[in-house]
Amino acid sequence: MQEELQHYQTFFSLVGRVLHRFPSRGLYVTLVENRLFQALPIDVDDAEFARGAALLAAWDEQLGGKLDEEAYKDLLADNTRLFVGLQEMTCPPWESFYFNTDRQIFQSQTREVRDWYRRHGLNIEKLHQEPDDHIGLELEFVAMLLERALSAPGDERDAIIYDARMFIEEHPGRWVGIWAKQVSKEARTDFYKGLAAIIPAAINRIHRLQKDRRPARPPCVLQPEKPI
Repeated sequence: MQEELQHYQTFFSLVGRVLHRFPSRGLYVTLVENRLFQALPIDVDDAEFARGAALLAAWDEQLGGKLDEEAYKDLLADNTRLFVGLQEMTCPPWESFYFNTDRQIFQSQTREVRDWYRRHGLNIEKLHQEPDDHIGLELEFVAMLLERALSAPGDERDAIIYDARMFIEEHPGRWVGIWAKQVSKEARTDFYKGLAAIIPAAINRIHRLQKDRRPARPPCVLQPEKPI
C-alpha cells in the first residue's frame, strides 16, 4: 500500500504540473531529458491505460532524451490549441465548463472545489483570478492528499485516503473521462494523446483504494493555508 501510494503521488504531482503550468521549453526539456514517460511509475490493468502508456513510451523513445525545436513547437502548439485557444479552445480544462449549458467557468463547481482546498488549508496561487477547478489543480490536490497520507499514522492515513476518494467521486471522477475523450480526439501529438488515455484509469484506481473501509474518525484536519 505505501509503495503504491508513493507511486500515485508522484504520478499525479507530475501530470498535474504538466497540465496546469504553461508549458515552457524548460518544462518539456525536463520531461524529455529525464525520460519521465519512458516507464510510468504506476500500472493499471486497463486497456486504455495500456494504450496511453504505449503512446507515451513511443513518444519518449522517438525523442531519445533530446527535445529539438520542431518537437518543442509541436508540443506548444498542441497545448495551446487544446487548453488555451488563440481562435478556439478545443478541450477546456475546467470542470465547471462541462456542467452548465452556457459553457461558463467560475460556477458552482469552482466554489465547491475551492471549499475542498480550504478544508485542507490550501488556496490556489491566483485565487479569484483563475478557476480553482482546473484539471491540473485538481490532480495536484489529489497528489497533496496522497503525500499527507504517506506520512500519517494508521487511522489518520485512512481518513486522508477517504477524503481523496470522496474528492475524486465528487469532482474529477465526474468529468475527466469526458475531457479525456475530447483530448484524445483533438490532440495531434502522442504526448497529449497518451496523457488523456492514462489519467482516467489512474483516477479510478485511487477511487477504489480501501473502498470498503470508512475512517475511524472524521477526515480532514485543517492546516495553515498555503498555495497549491
